[in-house]
Amino acid sequence: MDAFLHFMEVLLECVTALIVLSVVLVIIVWRMPNGTPIKEIMKAVTKRVGATTAIAVVGLPVQPIPEVDGLYDITGVIILVIYWYGLIGKIRSVRSLEDAKPHISAAAKAWASWQGM
Repeated sequence: MDAFLHFMEVLLECVTALIVLSVVLVIIVWRMPNGTPIKEIMKAVTKRVGATTAIAVVGLPVQPIPEVDGLYDITGVIILVIYWYGLIGKIRSVRSLEDAKPHISAAAKAWASWQGM
């Protein structure tokens, strides 16, 4: 019984850490300027960390049920792998949009503002 309680304690600590990480990521993304590619990527990462947290939170009460626990572990991992793999596509789409935009150097922006444009 001690081993089970210790396992649940460690699991609860990990879930708490994931929840804290999710909140920190949401605050960081919220404070970023709109329209930047890094914000789009961070939004996608934050959604995936949130989904991982949700699966971990749901997993806490499922752990004691033997048959459901095994099924939940397998399906949860498959869903997360597919969802996290989608991040690669999101990063590619953001990078392709970034590559399509004309790049203006900081020096050119300074020169334009100095000229009164």
